[in-house]
Amino acid sequence: MKFFVYIALAFFMVSIFNLQAQNLEVEGNARIHALNGTHTRMVTVDSAGILGAEPIPAGGSSQWTNSGSNIYFNTGNVGIGVSNPQEKLHLDGDMWINNSGSIEWKDDTTTRAEVNFENNELSLESNGDRLALKPSIGHLDYESPSDPLFSINDVDGGDSYLSFSSLDTTRVLAYTRAQDQDFVINNAFMEDSLPRYFDLVIKNDGKVGIGTELPAGALHVENNTLNGADMWLSSFFGDAKMVLATGIDNAYNLGIINTSASQEHFQISRGIAPYIDEVELLRLDKEGRLSLTPNNSSRSMTIMNQSKYYHNQADSLEMGLGSGSFLMASEEYQIETGGIYGDGDALTLWSPGDGHNGTQALVYFLDEDNWSDGDDDPYNNGAIQIYLDASGTWQASDMNRKENIAEFNGALDKIKTLKTYTYAFKQTAEEVAKHTPKMSAIGVMAQELHQVLPEAVNISDDGEFFVNHSMLTPVLIQAINEQQTIINSLEARLLALENK
Repeated sequence: MKFFVYIALAFFMVSIFNLQAQNLEVEGNARIHALNGTHTRMVTVDSAGILGAEPIPAGGSSQWTNSGSNIYFNTGNVGIGVSNPQEKLHLDGDMWINNSGSIEWKDDTTTRAEVNFENNELSLESNGDRLALKPSIGHLDYESPSDPLFSINDVDGGDSYLSFSSLDTTRVLAYTRAQDQDFVINNAFMEDSLPRYFDLVIKNDGKVGIGTELPAGALHVENNTLNGADMWLSSFFGDAKMVLATGIDNAYNLGIINTSASQEHFQISRGIAPYIDEVELLRLDKEGRLSLTPNNSSRSMTIMNQSKYYHNQADSLEMGLGSGSFLMASEEYQIETGGIYGDGDALTLWSPGDGHNGTQALVYFLDEDNWSDGDDDPYNNGAIQIYLDASGTWQASDMNRKENIAEFNGALDKIKTLKTYTYAFKQTAEEVAKHTPKMSAIGVMAQELHQVLPEAVNISDDGEFFVNHSMLTPVLIQAINEQQTIINSLEARLLALENK
């Protein structure tokens, strides 16, 4: 502290002497000893407060050197507010820069970095790059002659933007809107101070939109591009998993979507948080097989778009060679399975043939309206309408299912009016092009049958006729009975004539 007092007083005394022709007028105790000489004497103050001037000791007791209006220090450290400075300049306390100024770091004559305060803006500069804080307009800008501009700013005192610019193009990375307090992240060009697209929006009610400004749910994803994925989920550590949870407290029902890196399949499971009793519901493997409940052999199913089916006893079954095939069956590798296969050639059904409800059927046709009987058996209480086995087609005909029962008469007269024909069905242009063989058949003409037995004919809305040939059987039975009655009568009359 004494050193700075010396310096201050020296400058004060020199200025006074220059102005007053080296005369000094002081009221009180003051004494000045010869101050003549340049840079060879120093001002002192003794314990009584008396000023004095003493020669600078030989070798110089001061480490400062004057050069014109400058003063410099070659060796040692300078401390301001600290008695043991650790660096060339060690400041302990505040530094005041009035109006404007700068601090520079130079290498010889080249400025490497500087801190500037000018026009109420604080900036950091290095090698042409500039980071500026502009409180008056609400900006934090990064400017570079070679890279895009980075900016955090406020538009018209409302929306706040984080943006990048290059030349005359500005891309907005993120901004908050004062109007609705939404937060937006996007990669869009600025147009009239507003972005054109919305890559990600976080609404003030917590909804998140990706590709949309108006999310309809908690998470709403829209793809605004012509290609690419709507959502991409990946993991560099193995399986990638997405969990959908509903519930309260710790009892969450989970829907789990998982891709297995080791087994190369995609699966959907359900469970209870945290992953307790996780049950696999669906699996899609690399071969295109879609399995439902694949870990439950009694409730499993396979769907695939290929013709090969793996059976426990036959190993690999090639179901067909037609194009565009699909296969849906109970789980592969089982001893007894049922399924359906279709391709460009045919539709194939297979069944274990064990049947249900006392019927050894291959295929059942059920009426689901009869399931509302209070039990869990879908095959009873009139649900079975038709079933097929090796002997033919079986149709429900229980008396207990019928009402308004009346005997059918006049069957013989009706049958006698019908004609029987041989014919071949017309082929379509596609069938002709494929050289499909024509199929011959024996039957009746539906239009003629409709005139005699309309109950056995159905007409579609577009006017096409369909025949239920099985309905002709009971009519034929009745016609035979009526004919037999006539035969019996004739035989009786003939016998009577012969006995005369």
